[in-house]
Amino acid sequence: MISDSVFREYCLRDCIATNDALETMIDDMEEYGVLNHYKRIVSKLPKIIMGMNRRGMIIDVDKREGAIKDYTEKIDLSQSKIWEMMGQEVNLRGNDIKDILYKEMKLYVGKRTGSLDKDALTSLTIKYPDLSFLFTSIKECKKLLHMRSSFLKAIVPGEDGVCRPNYKIGPVTGRLACKKPNFQNIPPGAPKLMFVARPGYVFIYADYSQLEVRILALLANEKSMLNILESGGDFHEYTRNILFAGQEKTAEQRKIAKNIFFGIVSYGGTVHGIKERMEAELSSIPESVIQGLVNKYFLAHPNLMSFRAQIQEQVNKYSMVRTPFGRIRFFFGDKKDIIRQGYNTPIQGSAADIKNIKMIEVDENIISKHLVLDVHDSLMWEVEEKDANSVEKEIKECLEGPFPEFEGYRFPVKMKVGYNWEEVSS
Repeated sequence: MISDSVFREYCLRDCIATNDALETMIDDMEEYGVLNHYKRIVSKLPKIIMGMNRRGMIIDVDKREGAIKDYTEKIDLSQSKIWEMMGQEVNLRGNDIKDILYKEMKLYVGKRTGSLDKDALTSLTIKYPDLSFLFTSIKECKKLLHMRSSFLKAIVPGEDGVCRPNYKIGPVTGRLACKKPNFQNIPPGAPKLMFVARPGYVFIYADYSQLEVRILALLANEKSMLNILESGGDFHEYTRNILFAGQEKTAEQRKIAKNIFFGIVSYGGTVHGIKERMEAELSSIPESVIQGLVNKYFLAHPNLMSFRAQIQEQVNKYSMVRTPFGRIRFFFGDKKDIIRQGYNTPIQGSAADIKNIKMIEVDENIISKHLVLDVHDSLMWEVEEKDANSVEKEIKECLEGPFPEFEGYRFPVKMKVGYNWEEVSS
């Protein structure tokens, strides 16, 4: 067991070493042109992160216990149905059910054979429709088990009723990461419902609307994409209409359009990769068909191809990509792989920069608020209820302030006020 004095000395030496290292890195940051980015964003984030980690959010114990009981009853009912269909009791988290399906029944779904993950169960449902009810039931039961164990039982408040996360500056894109517990992957429903504002307080929730799509449209100067977003139109319907013009509308087309846009157009994925994901979610689609749809989208948006060419040139020439805010990411390894990574770096990196900048501005300029959540394109503060209306207006005005880096563009934010996380984020 490490004594308090030894632990304090270790932490102090860690701080001194970090400070000494910083002094030597200042010149390097200036040489690479990232010193302003460091001073404007990175150096100011630790104070905010520490505040979030210390404050945390209250867990309503009664709601938590009630949700655990409710999920346990649903799990018991779901398991009994599965056992009845299989003619015996089986452990859904063990190998029993896998052995029955894949060894005794000799079911086969390619490389997913032997697995019971979501994609494997979806593939089984497609290939063996007569057993679809069984596979759907297994998938639902596993989802209930995961929800109970990972997001209800695993999230435990401290003695003061508060659950405190551990945020840090995380991925290479500059977004914040979170763990133990990870507030950024908590699903909607009962888990979010148990996070409540302190007595006399409310949550103010802000969500940037289609942030990364807007950034891509601005970086590529694709007016048609930006116009549909600015008009409040349905962007995925817009994409569907381009890919499937003149065809009768189907729900599957919309899913395909969404997968192609985010998987390939926005994030630089491959046709083979998107095909595998779409086979799990929808049905088997030839790669040639997917490639044709991708070509059709780029043909309708020529500036996107020009933008990609610029990124490819940067990666090939300098092995790095820079965001409009001065953040840079270096790339190492095989050029083909890193060029794909380079496509989404200015998009995701800019999204991180935008949110971090506004997070800092709110912290520096608006009083009577406590940041408690950073997740994806959303931020949430806890404020006294009596100040909620005025603080909400101030925060919205700040978050929607113009960015010179995008010629004064204002990224719209949707705001909501409520007493629990589920209420404001749904």
